[in-house]
This record gives sequence, structure tokens and C-alpha cells, in this order.
Amino acid sequence: MSQPFYFESDYDRNKPLVIYGFGQICVNILLELYAEGIEVTAIFDANPKYHNTKVCGIPVLPPDRISEFNRESNVFISTRQGKFTFTKLFSDLGFRNLYYSFKPEIKAYDWLISKKEEHRGVIDSHSENIRRARSLFKEQESLDVFDARLNAYYNNDFIALERLYSPPTYFPKDIFSFTENEVFVDAGVWVGDTSLEFSNMVQGKYNFIHAFEPSEMLAFVAVRNFEFYNIKNIELYHYALSDKEGTVSFDHNLATQGAGAGKISKTGNAKVLCTSLDIFFKTKGRGLPSIIKMDIEGSEVAALEGAKEIIGGVMPKLAICVYHKLEDLWEVPNKIHEAQTGTGYDYYLRHQGSFYDTVLFASPRK
Repeated sequence: MSQPFYFESDYDRNKPLVIYGFGQICVNILLELYAEGIEVTAIFDANPKYHNTKVCGIPVLPPDRISEFNRESNVFISTRQGKFTFTKLFSDLGFRNLYYSFKPEIKAYDWLISKKEEHRGVIDSHSENIRRARSLFKEQESLDVFDARLNAYYNNDFIALERLYSPPTYFPKDIFSFTENEVFVDAGVWVGDTSLEFSNMVQGKYNFIHAFEPSEMLAFVAVRNFEFYNIKNIELYHYALSDKEGTVSFDHNLATQGAGAGKISKTGNAKVLCTSLDIFFKTKGRGLPSIIKMDIEGSEVAALEGAKEIIGGVMPKLAICVYHKLEDLWEVPNKIHEAQTGTGYDYYLRHQGSFYDTVLFASPRK
């Protein structure tokens, strides 16, 4: 996990400190601040159930009381969701000393802003593909997410996207229905949390879980979690997923990218085995998948190409991340649509983070 609080070289400990966002991250921050001898003046949160209470003697206040505080205060934004919205909130009120949990996310905003003209060029040159992908979504929330994500790249309007936040899950019950015979492909296992969520959601009643994780370190942690939580009928494979079988370069520099950012890359610092789902299930799989989740750091389009026989043949439920690359927003739904057969899919988009974590769901029509 990233360090929750960053003491930059310009941090002035003599100034009062306020925190926005009460929750587990905030509690962790308080412990760290106490260890450093730093006092907190107030905590702000939009949830009314916390208002007029105290945490470790610190008052929890509604956001409309922010203006009562000294503009020279240090402000720590602890929430992971809505960073850009809250940055604007404090900046518009005249606060300048802003600090963040999980700072790399804020750096990503700076990078996106610097790339705006380049992103506009990409969007303008793919207008027909974008139009075709957008036409696949029939539900208003999905269209709103599609437009807001595109606008975030085109005009750096991140707030509109953040306001469309919905609780994170790869298994939305208002989109998918499940049986007791599911075969789940968890592509991009990380530490096993999604497989655990799936097992809990169906109360352990499923056929099999195929878990793919090319990082040996993350796979080691995931297997231990599977054992600890007694996850049955699961096997983990040290493969990256793409449209081919072989060996690929894999970039997993923990010092610069963190534990969850490993990806296939020509400049990768390691070599890992690679396969496609079509090849894998012809030779090693136990039953064809009925639900596939992909969070594989930008390799989703290639992996879908490598699963087009499965998609066209058995029409599994799909939960595919579309936020790692700009083009994923339209290339992922178009790739699925090209492979589908029969009655086809209904397509949905949900936004489950600040700028990251936009997920496409494809649900087979009955």
C-alpha cells in the first residue's frame, strides 16, 4: 500500500492541519500524525451521520463550515474518490497548502492535463469508432459515463466523471444474474480480492475459478489469501493474457509503479509466460468460462482478441476495465461486439473511482 501521508519538503508543521474525508484512511493518517506529533484541528466529511461527533477529540464537521477556517491551514484530502472535486473546493476558497493520500493519483492528473492536446488529436481521429462504440450503450447512466470520460480527456473536466461514481464491484446484481455452475476467469488477480468477492457473493456455490497473475510476488500473496479464506475449486496460473502464446516482457517495477501496476511492456524488466483464453481453454481449462473479469493494465483489447472464440461461442458475462488507455473506452466495446454472436450483449458502463476504475459490463441477452 502507498504511504497514506506525504511530508513534502515544504510542509510547514507550524500551520494548523485539517482533513477532508473520514474513514479508514483517515484513521490510519491520524495514527501516523500522532506518531509525528502533528495535531489536527478539524475533520470535514459530507456524510451527515458523522457531523457534530468527535474522533480522538477532533470535531467532524460538514463541508459548509470549511470557510470558517484559516486559509493558511494545511489541508489533507484523505478520500480516494473525488480528489479533483475536493481540490477545486478548497482551491476556490483560497486554500493553497493541499496534500493527498495516495499521491500518485494526483500526479496522474497533472500528466493527463499535460497530454490534453495529444488526447484531443487521438479522439478527433477516431470519431467514427467512438460513435460506433457509443451506439452500443442504450442506458442513460452508461451514456453519461461514456461522455464524461471522453470529456475528461478532451477538456480535462474530471469533476463530471467523479460525480458519476458508483460503488465498486465487478459483479453488479442489477446487471448480472448468477447460477451455481459459474466458471469464473479472474484475469489480473492482484492479491485475490476479486476471487474472494466472487466466492462470497455466490456463497461458495460455483463450478471453478481460473485465476491469472503473471507477477510471482502478487501470485504468492493471492494463493496465501485463497488458503486463509478457504476458497475452494480455484487454480492460479502464472500467465499474462493476450492474443498469443509465448513469452513477453513484463514491467513490474515496484519502486516506481506500486504493487498493482505490472503490465506487458516492450521495456519490461522481466520475462513471463503469455497465453490467450482461447488457447488456454482448448488445452488446460475445466469447462468454458461463464464470466470473465479483466483488469490487466492495458492489455484488455489484446486479451479480448485472444478470447473471441469463447465470446462468440458461449457468450460469457464480461466485466472489462476501460481506463488504462484512452482508446480502451471505444476499442473494448467494439472488440466485444465484433466477436459476439446470437442474441448479442447489453452493454453498460460504471465509474467506480476518481479518474480510474471505469468498467464495461457486457451482459448476454436472454
